[in-house]
Order: sequence, then structure tokens, then C-alpha cells
Amino acid sequence: MYSSKLDRVAYIHALGDDVRIVTGDKVIDVPQNTVMAHPFNTNFHVEGDAVLHTFHGPIHLRGSEDKK
Repeated sequence: MYSSKLDRVAYIHALGDDVRIVTGDKVIDVPQNTVMAHPFNTNFHVEGDAVLHTFHGPIHLRGSEDKK
């Protein structure tokens, strides 16, 4: 089976100005309207309003908003 490096990477497109990639004890701030690549071989989650582009298609992630 053919495996490309593209199917092992997620591209995070920050739509908001408070997007972060959290992996273990490391936090990566992603500036608004920037696309960053992150490998799937590590556990991570994305905080904030962003689109996660994968080999299988895009996923729109919306961060939670504090309710006052």
C-alpha cells in the first residue's frame, strides 16, 4: 500500500487570533490567517477557531467561548 507523507500531516489554518496547538507540555501559538503543519505521530489538540486540513478533507474547529 502506498503511503505519502501528506497523509501523516495535519495543516492547521488559524481563523481567529487565539489559536493554539497543544501537544504534551508544549504550546504553539498560531497567528491569525497562518497555516502551520503538524505531524499526526504525536498526540495534539487545537484550541480556538481554526480549520484542520487533512488528507481526507477539512474539519472546521470552533473554540469554546467563555459565558459571562
